[in-house]
Amino acid sequence: PTPHAAVGRYGFSEDNFLAPSFAVDAFVAQCRTRLPLDALQVNLVEYHGVLRNAMVELINKDYADFVSLSTKLVGLDKAIAKLAIPLGQLKEDVDAVKTAVDGEIAQVEGKLLQHVKTRENKALLQRFLSIATSLEKLERHLKSSSLQSGEADTDDASKLVGLASELNQLQFAVNQCRGLPYAAYVEPRIEAVRSVLEQGLSQRFAHGIGAGSTDTISQCLRTFAVIDKLDDAVALFRQLVVEPMLAERITKDSVGPAGEGLDALYAGLLGWMRENKALIACSAPFASRSCDFVVDAVWPEMVEAILARLPSVFSPGVADQFHKNFCVTQQFISDFEKECLTLAAVRRLRASPSSIALRKRWSLPVYFQLRFQEIAGSVEGVLGEPLGADAAAGPHALGADTVAVAGPYALAHAPAVLAALRRTWAADVIVAPLHHRFWKLTLQILARYSTWLGTVASVPPATMCAAHHDAVLLIAALPSVFDEAIRPVLGDVSTLPAMKAAYDDAIRGLAAAADGLRRAAIAAVAGQCATGLEAAKNVPRLFRRTNKEFPTAPSQYIDAVLQPLHDFVTTNASVLGADSAPFKAAVVTGVAEKYAAIVSEILSTVRKQEESLSRLKRMRKPGAGEDLPAVSDEDKIRAQLAEDIRALATKIEAAGVAVDTIPAWRELQQGARPDEARADEARPSDDIETI
Repeated sequence: PTPHAAVGRYGFSEDNFLAPSFAVDAFVAQCRTRLPLDALQVNLVEYHGVLRNAMVELINKDYADFVSLSTKLVGLDKAIAKLAIPLGQLKEDVDAVKTAVDGEIAQVEGKLLQHVKTRENKALLQRFLSIATSLEKLERHLKSSSLQSGEADTDDASKLVGLASELNQLQFAVNQCRGLPYAAYVEPRIEAVRSVLEQGLSQRFAHGIGAGSTDTISQCLRTFAVIDKLDDAVALFRQLVVEPMLAERITKDSVGPAGEGLDALYAGLLGWMRENKALIACSAPFASRSCDFVVDAVWPEMVEAILARLPSVFSPGVADQFHKNFCVTQQFISDFEKECLTLAAVRRLRASPSSIALRKRWSLPVYFQLRFQEIAGSVEGVLGEPLGADAAAGPHALGADTVAVAGPYALAHAPAVLAALRRTWAADVIVAPLHHRFWKLTLQILARYSTWLGTVASVPPATMCAAHHDAVLLIAALPSVFDEAIRPVLGDVSTLPAMKAAYDDAIRGLAAAADGLRRAAIAAVAGQCATGLEAAKNVPRLFRRTNKEFPTAPSQYIDAVLQPLHDFVTTNASVLGADSAPFKAAVVTGVAEKYAAIVSEILSTVRKQEESLSRLKRMRKPGAGEDLPAVSDEDKIRAQLAEDIRALATKIEAAGVAVDTIPAWRELQQGARPDEARADEARPSDDIETI
């Protein structure tokens, strides 16, 4: 059999032996899982014989080819030796030719280098000649022209751009020769030509400005652009046009100490811009090269004049005047931006050093501190006052706003908070750069009021209810404050959803604090009512070993239990409003829970006492049966408590609260229910002997 045919019955594959990672130990360990070692040894020996036989068959198959191979190679070494001599001679001939060719190439390369150097020298000489020719041409034209006089000569005007182009080309040629002696030699002459040309161009530019000739100005600007001196044109326009105008319009007396006349001053500046719009627009084609008269000449000069001559405008001493000056200036900036020629010019103006200096000049942190003291101080002045039962709403530091909102409120605190929030976002207070700070102040005011609600829990319940009433009204008004006062100021900012979420969280915090205050008021009133329930603890004393008749009427203390609730609801009806019924139900629930605890305690004590007396009697008369009365003291106590509970239920129903809705009432009734059979025996007037 062939090796491939024998593999299947040996329990292993020949691929195991051909693998590069073949290891004997791993192979044996793998095969042991299929057959024992002695069987594996037998299979390996048998497979080795199969492989050896296959190799012999392969050799026998191609044996003739192996034998004939040696006979075919006889004489091959002699043939190779015969070829070696001519091949060596050929190699020598090739090397000689290569050496000769390399020599010729070196000679050609040397001549080519000489040719290149000669050509470079020729080009340099031609450049020198061109520089000399251009320089002489420029000097000749400048001497013969009337540029220095500044007169609007038509021929000179037509030659102006050509001379500038010639000078620009001359400068380019000189830069190509930088470092050579000739370039250093002609540099002073070029500087003289440039000086004369720039001087004449500046005078012509000034003449065009004086004559109001937009054509002359545009032509000069094109010439300035050719010689890359647009900055000089901007400086000239700023010096000749803007500075004189501002020196006349912006003085220390232009604006009053309280900012009077600032809006008129800004209106005059904008009017001048519109009057000279054609003159200013001459720079439009060169705006991309930082030659924009609006951004680079008029605006920096205006800002510099305002900062230097009108320091009172930026004084934050009076917050209202500071706000007015800031808003008027911001409106002026907005109107000024409309005079820009392109949107890119607007972006350049906003990022310019002049705009940055103007923004930094406003003492916005100081202004915010003044407003913070005004708004937060007014709120703190109200919330920080000691709160008594007679606290009432009234006007405060925020003036008419508080009076307007104080109508439905019982105390002055919530109106003060609401007025402070509206004041924070009022048009005469808020400024755009401080939105984040005023927003923080808004959240601080809400947090301060929430904290104040937590401190009200220690005052009389009437004041607590008044504070809760105001808090509910304030919480209902807060969404409209955001929609009507805050949202219009913020606009469609990306953070508006997050700010609205934070605002809603603050409202929920107020609602939680108000609920806690309501619970405290309910607990306080319930506590006052529960004070009368302490008399129920005297019921066992009335029937313990007193031979008293079976009770048929409620105790007197029942009449006084709900009186504090009735008085409270009557006195604070305007504050409770629609919450009167839920408030009474909550108080009654608290009273019922307290009463249930007292009754449970009484019955537990009575039961223990009855058991103790029973054990004592059995100890005194051992062996005697119990001679219990028909009705015990415990039955009388239970009956009295049941009468009291029924009477209290009647009063609760009269107060408008259904006892069936009170969770503790069923437990209270079941706990005090007497033994009906024994109670029926005791209802006649017969005396009951007490044990």
